[in-house]
Amino acid sequence: MPIPSVLVLLALAGSSPAAPALAHLPPRPAAHAQRPFVDAALRAELRAMEAQDQAIRARWIAAGVGDLAWAARTRALDRRQTARLKAIIRRHGWPTAARVGQDGVRAAFLLVQHADHDLAFQRACLPQVQAAAARGELTGQAVAR
Repeated sequence: MPIPSVLVLLALAGSSPAAPALAHLPPRPAAHAQRPFVDAALRAELRAMEAQDQAIRARWIAAGVGDLAWAARTRALDRRQTARLKAIIRRHGWPTAARVGQDGVRAAFLLVQHADHDLAFQRACLPQVQAAAARGELTGQAVAR
């Protein structure tokens, strides 16, 4: 049964008999504990690249994975996006959740996974990917150790 919002407000103000009933609720995190990302533009770019990556793969699958034209389009996109991700990493370092949010980190990781035409780049990113996993920015399932 939800607690009426008026009682919640009174309890938070400390002037309600409902305050003991709300004691079991976890405290609200402080605003500074939210860890907002600081580079919204970079986050948006990484997420847009991820969306393009997933969209072209969905079209390729719909056309049939044997469709050589869609395979070529996908490889071309992978090469362009790998080049852009390399430039991002050169300029900013590996994207962190503090900078681009966890979804931005996951987007970067997906792009690295699909850079299989550039194994040297994938190898170079591995320590940063593992560090992101250690910080909890990527799941252990996503990163094989």
